[in-house]
Amino acid sequence: MIAAIVAIALSTVGTTKVSAVDPPNPNIDCTRATSNVELKYCAEQSYLEAERQLDRTYDQLLTRLDPQQQQRLREIQQTWTGFRDRNCELEVAPTRDGTGYGLFLHQCLERMTRQRTIDLESYFTFRQEPISSNPAQPTIADLPDGNYRYWTGTPQGLTVSDEELINAGGALFRFRKSGDRIVGIYGIINGETICINGRIRGNTVAGNAVQTEEPFIPAIVLSSDDTFAAWDPSAHLQVRRGRSSGNFVRYESALLELSQFNRINAGSQLPPSQCP
Repeated sequence: MIAAIVAIALSTVGTTKVSAVDPPNPNIDCTRATSNVELKYCAEQSYLEAERQLDRTYDQLLTRLDPQQQQRLREIQQTWTGFRDRNCELEVAPTRDGTGYGLFLHQCLERMTRQRTIDLESYFTFRQEPISSNPAQPTIADLPDGNYRYWTGTPQGLTVSDEELINAGGALFRFRKSGDRIVGIYGIINGETICINGRIRGNTVAGNAVQTEEPFIPAIVLSSDDTFAAWDPSAHLQVRRGRSSGNFVRYESALLELSQFNRINAGSQLPPSQCP
């Protein structure tokens, strides 16, 4: 991918490009960073890692496209890169004369870059969906905006009580839908849960996930690299690029396949509006 040219503040008067950011420094522990220099360095490194992940996803998607589509994607990506850079410069403009300008700018760039990676991954998932000659069946993506619950069990009717869910077991996804955006709690009934935020295409949610661990219990990261790992026994949820942060395990990439789930009543408990 064409390298992004991003102005990064190094002082109150000078700027440089991303290529001139600080090289890896083994003497700085980013889990314990406190000084402005350390925080800025760690924000730079975190952004650069997000950029590398975006590059990998972008390159993988290009291999799935024909030459005309490849050229179109290159144009779109170049336009998006320019938009991201200008948007972040505007977003943090009020802090330009402060010592935290570089930190805030890198945080904005990282946030938008990771979201772009999620967007490209959702396109990749959509292209993998099989083409069928049968009439298309309604999917979760076709639902109107609202709150929903989907369950792996087979309901006798649309209404299922909490007691019935506990007795039957299985996996449950409680979520809110707004356009193609999905935010919800997925988990094994009477077991662990994880918050998922992403986009829906058909019956597949592509995005990121955050699992909250109990205090004093060591966090388990199922996959810290680009390899997907099953989060649940039935492998409905696949996660990767995880990292532990306090009581949270954050997966930058998650795929939840809901084609084997059945819709039931929304229930009395509201889904979250965002993940932690």
